[in-house]
Amino acid sequence: DYDVIKGPVCVRIRRWGHPILSIGPQVGQPHKVMATVTYSFWAGQPYVIMESKLEVLEDVRFRDCRNDEFVIGEQLPERAWMGPEGEIGLGARGWQREDPRWVTHFNRETGEGFGSIHLEFENTNPSWPQPAHAGFSHTGTWVRYPVQLAAMRAGEHVYEKNAYVLHRYEEGGEHYGLADLVGHQQRLLNPITQGEVSPVPRPINLDNVMDALRATNEFELYVQGSPWGQRQLSFVDIGIVQEVVIEGSDIRVDIVMPYAGRETWFNWFADGIEEQLRARLRDVGEVEVHLVREPKWTPRRLSDRARRVIGPREE
Repeated sequence: DYDVIKGPVCVRIRRWGHPILSIGPQVGQPHKVMATVTYSFWAGQPYVIMESKLEVLEDVRFRDCRNDEFVIGEQLPERAWMGPEGEIGLGARGWQREDPRWVTHFNRETGEGFGSIHLEFENTNPSWPQPAHAGFSHTGTWVRYPVQLAAMRAGEHVYEKNAYVLHRYEEGGEHYGLADLVGHQQRLLNPITQGEVSPVPRPINLDNVMDALRATNEFELYVQGSPWGQRQLSFVDIGIVQEVVIEGSDIRVDIVMPYAGRETWFNWFADGIEEQLRARLRDVGEVEVHLVREPKWTPRRLSDRARRVIGPREE
C-alpha cells in the first residue's frame, strides 16, 4: 500500500507491505516481516531523505537482507567514501560490521556526483548493532546488508535513514574534491535549531500582568497541529482569571475553576501563575493566588481564540 502527502515545502511518499522475494511473491515467508519505506522530497534541496523500517512479525531467519542498494552506470565511474572514523578514500571497498558515513559515485570530467549519506541506523537485535556488510561491487552496485545469515525474533526491527544527494565534484578541491558532499553531510547531521529565548522582564502594570498570564498553559487543552508552546490555551483564554489586583510590587490573582473537580489542581494553577509573573515581570514582590467561587465559570468566559478552538454551545 502507499500514501502521498503534498505541501509547498515537502512531498512525502510512503509505501508499506510484506516484501516480495526476487524469485516471486509465492516463495519464502514474507508474511513474517513488514517493510515500510518513506521518501521525503524537500523544495529547493538536492537530496531525498529515505527512511526504511523492517519489522519482524514472527520469528524468522534471514539469509540475506539488503537495503540502501543502487546501481550506477558508466556516467559516474569513480567511487569515494568516508569511513567510520571520518577518513575519506577513493575506489571500491567493503566493510564488515562497520558502517561508512557516506559513499558516492562521481564523474571527474563532468563534476557530477550521486551519494548516499548515512544518517541513522538501528537494529534492535543486540547481535547486529552495525550492518553485517556494506560495500561496492565490481559492477558498480552499492549495497548494505543490515542482517545476513541470522535469526530475528518477533518484535525486533531494522531502521535506516539516509540522504540521497546530487552533488558537485571539483578537481583539486577540499576533501578530495568532494567538499559539496561533505557540506551536505554536516548540515544534515547538525541542523539549525531554534533555541528558547528568555523573556525580558517588564515593569509591573495590569497590561503586562495579563500578558504574563497569557503565557500560562492549560495542559489538557491544546490546538492540534500547532508547534509545542504555541498550541496550548492559556488561563486567560479559558477564562479562569477573575480579577487582578496590584499593590506596588505585590500581585494578587483571583481565579475560578470551571467545575468543582478541577479545584484539586488549584496548586498547579497557582504555581504556573507565579512562575510566569516572576519570569516576565521586573522586581515582583509577593504573589498571591486566590480561589473564588462566585461568579461561577461559564463558557461565555472563553476568549475568542478559545471559542474558535473549542466551539462550545452558548448557555
